[in-house]
Amino acid sequence: MADLRTSAADDTLSGGKAGFSPSATVSSLNCSAHDIVSTVGMPMGSFFPGGFRLPPDFYHRYWQKEPLVIRGALADFRSPLSPDELAGLACMDGVDARIVLEQGGNAPWEVRYGPFAQEIFSSMPKSHWTLLIQAVDHWDEKVAALRRLFPLIANWRIDDVMVSYACDRGSVGPHYDQYDVFLLQGMGRRRWRLGGPVARDAALEEGLDLHLLKGFRTRAEYLLEVGDALYLPPGHAHWGIADGECVTYSIGFRAPAHGEIIEACSANIADRLREDQRYRDRVPDASGAPHPGEITADVIGRLHDIVIQHLTHESVAQWFGAYVTDPNYPEAKREFDASDAVKRLAAGARCVPRPGSRFAFMRRADGLDLYADGRRFACPVEAEPWVLRLCDGESVGFGDGAEYRAVVVELLRHGSIEFG
Repeated sequence: MADLRTSAADDTLSGGKAGFSPSATVSSLNCSAHDIVSTVGMPMGSFFPGGFRLPPDFYHRYWQKEPLVIRGALADFRSPLSPDELAGLACMDGVDARIVLEQGGNAPWEVRYGPFAQEIFSSMPKSHWTLLIQAVDHWDEKVAALRRLFPLIANWRIDDVMVSYACDRGSVGPHYDQYDVFLLQGMGRRRWRLGGPVARDAALEEGLDLHLLKGFRTRAEYLLEVGDALYLPPGHAHWGIADGECVTYSIGFRAPAHGEIIEACSANIADRLREDQRYRDRVPDASGAPHPGEITADVIGRLHDIVIQHLTHESVAQWFGAYVTDPNYPEAKREFDASDAVKRLAAGARCVPRPGSRFAFMRRADGLDLYADGRRFACPVEAEPWVLRLCDGESVGFGDGAEYRAVVVELLRHGSIEFG
């Protein structure tokens, strides 16, 4: 959330407009059976058989356009993790955890970074603080299953699931995010104050650890209970305040900036070029030589050709598949016995995706490229049902086809899948 995933410090809340109506900015929906376009249950969705409930016109009317409060978005949902389990997770090495103290710290809105000693939680004030843990889906399979509740949105667009525990009146302040997000209430109640779209011409609070909006104006307010969800498109101001103890699940969708795309893609392509691939001049023409100080259109054209020569559809595709499946928190290296794995698989053992692993695929004329945690595996056309099972979070094994047994072993070797 505010500076906890990615916030743009140079954007701020726009001023109010005359005749503003809260209903023009945010809507509220109480989902019932006839409201639902389909009840979505994904393969790992045996955890959530009722699926995530969205109105029939959600993607046309609200997605990346307007906020929406969804009552009963996930029927019978209860937080997969208790506050004590979240506190324990925040004490583990390799877990990205933060505590935000609006009051009771060394300064207003102080941010402290984990991993934490267990004793810290017994010394915290009774109100006005929040624990946030990034990428909890990497550590818990039921939390990971929340990523599979939106089948109309490509898997690669989902960033991670952040979980926040807040004591009474705990908050991370008024802010906005640069990505789509569903905020799902898992325990207790949280009051959401919503502002309007964010503009670049207002100010942020100064001297704080967080990028908080200055002069935030509440335009609509909603109290969310367990199973309710708030959808927010990019750039909408919001402020969530715990009404007693609560746990909220933040399902965020990545949206790479154009500059990030160009920088990462070009760096990837450059790393694969040889050192001896260099610019070469044309043979100078003495009769029509330009001034030595001039950079000619011919030179720019030749440079442009060099870029286009290497920036092919295939090179961009291979970069992007690896880029969007590259895990934020890679699996620690471990010993792997390939012969033992083969024996277990031959005996009928099956494997399941590790909670933090990312899978995607691209079709080729002669097969598919499977991308798993930043690695590419070329698969034959016959592998498509097997590849789809992996991307849907289902189990796989040797019995699914001999053509890709080697890929199963490699996925086990790198920790993308595990025996289950």
